[in-house]
Amino acid sequence: MKTSLSSAADQLLPVGNPLVEGVSLPVADVEIMLENLLADRFAGMVVLKLSSITGYFLLRDGNILRALESTSRGQLVARLPARIYGLMHQRSTVEVSVYVLSETMVTIFCAAFAFNTTVPDRRIEKRELKRVLGDLDDRRQTGFMRLVGPDGFAYLMVDEGSIVTERFATRYGDIVCGPAQVSAVLDHVHENGSRIFIRTEESAEIARKTEAVNDDLSRIRQLTLKKASALFRSAEEVKLSEEVFREWGLDPKSTFEVELETADGRMHKYKCRSGSSRLGNRVEVHSNMLKDMGASESDLVNVRPII
Repeated sequence: MKTSLSSAADQLLPVGNPLVEGVSLPVADVEIMLENLLADRFAGMVVLKLSSITGYFLLRDGNILRALESTSRGQLVARLPARIYGLMHQRSTVEVSVYVLSETMVTIFCAAFAFNTTVPDRRIEKRELKRVLGDLDDRRQTGFMRLVGPDGFAYLMVDEGSIVTERFATRYGDIVCGPAQVSAVLDHVHENGSRIFIRTEESAEIARKTEAVNDDLSRIRQLTLKKASALFRSAEEVKLSEEVFREWGLDPKSTFEVELETADGRMHKYKCRSGSSRLGNRVEVHSNMLKDMGASESDLVNVRPII
């Protein structure tokens, strides 16, 4: 029985039934494990502790549906799976956890980058729950809520304003989902009050954010670093071919910022303008930028426009 919320307060996402939890494995073994999970059409979440950040893979139907990364500010950001793999390969071993979730839960977690704290950790008094649930329903909120039920703290998943229940399971790890068990939690809170914490977003806004994120991730290009000639004196601008500009749907005459991600996962922002068409799949940078990035000419970087 879990009765304390203190350890759960720092969780960005509730967890399901653990298959593996907090085990340090060689990177090669983690890769094999991921391949096997995908081959088995596993539904759930893989959590990878990667130094200062944590990576999340949401798996279902033999695919990685979404990769997420925790930031130093305690937020979740959508990433390409390749970035998480790249960060993993900077290490010899990785602490890994694998949690089983229902397919509905996986779908909800895929939108976790869009969630906001709609109710901060606070106490609601008895009979106040009806208003809270009504607000979730009226605004078609999707996400999760944490509260204290008869058996200690519990998470409930919310899908377009409705509490998620599962026919063939009573709970997945932290998440209560059996119809009778969900009712028992809600009845307990209704009669006794509870501390409550909710992270959700309106369904229409999730759709908008998801489209924007998918579009943003699709613009990432893997290019080769090229050291600029002595005639290129700007230490603040990078150059890309006009072809890359057009792929991004941008005017070759425009100037904007780009984000360069090096192999070690670090991000660097620079101004960008178009250069020679002969650049092709290369990004031209000043020698000072190479020093700043700790990179060498011909290294691969991921380039994303910030627009």
